[in-house]
Order: sequence, then structure tokens, then C-alpha cells
Amino acid sequence: MKKESEEDIFLGFLIKEKENAYINKTYAQTAIRYMGKYFEERVKNKTVFQKIFQYIRDFFMGFYLNFVFHKNKQKIKNLTDEDKKDKILIHKQFKHGNFKIHFYLIRRFQIKTLADDSGCVDISNFEFDASIRIEYSEIITQHHLKKTFDNEEDATNYFNQLLLDNKKKNGILLISELSNKMDEEFYNLKKRTELLENKLLNEGIKC
Repeated sequence: MKKESEEDIFLGFLIKEKENAYINKTYAQTAIRYMGKYFEERVKNKTVFQKIFQYIRDFFMGFYLNFVFHKNKQKIKNLTDEDKKDKILIHKQFKHGNFKIHFYLIRRFQIKTLADDSGCVDISNFEFDASIRIEYSEIITQHHLKKTFDNEEDATNYFNQLLLDNKKKNGILLISELSNKMDEEFYNLKKRTELLENKLLNEGIKC
């Protein structure tokens, strides 16, 4: 049997990335439809006591949401548009044969909303991403093993651990390990998507 070339392995990995992006999008869309149906049914079937309790809860939750909103607003009130641009805090790369392994720590200003039954507020602020990317012939993969943190210290600690665990691995080994993780994620999301779609169909919602 002919051994796969590095190029074939890398291109196969890029295809797998696209497949995983598709199943992630499909699952997210299905989950949103399901949650919409769930909350619709929950509101429709509430008793009078539950409605009164919900009103009292929403009243106090409104104060909490406003507190969070104003506290966050104070943190970012002096930021300029330039300050909010994505910034690569650390970038390290290691060459292994025809592959380059990139390690990133990136600060992003993330648009976020804190939502609750009583309303929603803007809590946009900085997030910190640490991840790995693989390069071959000037083509680079998506971000992998990525984790997002609200503070730079935790993100830096994860970045350093990511570096320690993976900087000596060559491209083929990393692709193999990441492929196994992606296969597992694809299988799990596919099963969860099918489960939600079946629930929606049983309740008369077209998926």
C-alpha cells in the first residue's frame, strides 16, 4: 500500500476542518430552534403561582443585570476603536521538516450580551484565546485546542502548557492527534443534532 504523502495528509485534514465547521453550525442552529420551542412551551404551561414567582424574580434580576452592565461599562469606557482591535500578545513557531507549528495568544474585544428572561445587557469586553495552528506550504489550518478566557493570566498559563505539551511534536503527529479529537467531536455533535431534530419533529417542528 502506498504511503500517504505529507501533502495528502494535510489536505485531508483541511477537508476534515470544513466538515467539523459544518456540523458545529448545524448543531448550533438546531439547538437554537429546540431552545426556542422549549421556552415557548414552558411559558405556555406556567401556573398562576409560577407566573407570580417569575415576575418577582425578573424584577430583582433586572437590578442585577443593570449592575453588571454598569460595572462592565466602567471598565471599557475609555477604550478607543484602536484599543479594541485584535492583538497578538504572543506568537511562537517551531519548524519540523515541511511543517510549521504556530502557537498563539490573542486578545480580542468580544461583543457579548448577558441574557435572561427579564432582559439582556451588553457586557462586551476583552477575551483571550490560546491555540495552535499548523502550516504547510504557506497554507495554515484553523485554530485548534483553542480555549477562551476572561483574563490574561489564565490564558497565558494555558498557552504555556500548550507550548510545553506540543512544541516538539511534528506536523504529522499533531494532525493525527487533532484528527482523532475532531472525529470524536463530529460523532458526538452528529448524534446530539439527530436527537434534537427527532425531538423537534415529534413536536411538529420542521427541521
